[in-house]
Amino acid sequence: HMCIMSETEESKEKPTDISFVVTGFGPFHGVARNPSTVLVQELKSYLESHDDHELTTRMQKCLVLETSAKDVRAKIDEISLQPNESIVTIFLHLGVNYKGLGFQLEQCAWNDATFRVPDEQGFQPRNKTILDDAQLSERCDTYIDIEKLVQNQTEIHSSIESKCSIDPGRFVCNYLYFYSMNKLQSTSRVCMFLHVPPFAVVEKDAQLAYVSSLMKKMLDMYTTTES
Repeated sequence: HMCIMSETEESKEKPTDISFVVTGFGPFHGVARNPSTVLVQELKSYLESHDDHELTTRMQKCLVLETSAKDVRAKIDEISLQPNESIVTIFLHLGVNYKGLGFQLEQCAWNDATFRVPDEQGFQPRNKTILDDAQLSERCDTYIDIEKLVQNQTEIHSSIESKCSIDPGRFVCNYLYFYSMNKLQSTSRVCMFLHVPPFAVVEKDAQLAYVSSLMKKMLDMYTTTES
């Protein structure tokens, strides 16, 4: 037993090479149970029950954000001020597309807040910039190779549609993605946004399996580029 103890204590002290921060959203405008909340809440125990040590040990944080511009800014600002705990931290943002029939891996976000309904703070901007130092509707792209991920996910989950999207909407999902890419993306932090379908379309366990294989592939991509 001693051996195992010292090993885990040792691994706690040195920063992990790659770690994950996964975010989801709480309820919004008439949607009481957001599937992204459930995925974020159950991801860690799902990985543990599947004995996925590789990913379990790299889970830095799971956060459920309020579906509001205000909370998005506050949480991302807070994270941006903290020192990075790993060589690379991958921020995986989850949100629901209620019309979705599969998964949308978002390539980019836009500097445009045009909320079709008010957010949870009652804020409903129209054609407003998210960041004032960039042009309205300016595009910001992820550093992650989305095409490669789509290819991987299509091979593993062939019965579920995976597609690369350049339209994350203009609501809080896009707001978060644009804000976090601008505030966090660097050599040691990368962001990606995944739009998930409702559980009625793809059941919960299949979605958890999908998210974990997506994370595994990202881990693989960043491990091989490091060496």
